[in-house]
Amino acid sequence: MAHGKLKVGDDILMVVVAGDLRDNVFPALVDTVNRIKKEAVTKKEIA
Repeated sequence: MAHGKLKVGDDILMVVVAGDLRDNVFPALVDTVNRIKKEAVTKKEIA
């Protein structure tokens, strides 16, 4: 795991979902991002 400071605009996560049509893929992408936000995100703010 990399350590350091993030800058505004730095990529910290990329999610890829593949499928045959956008209409079939988009709901899976939304569900995946919502699950990540709910279950896997912790926030720590340093002043």
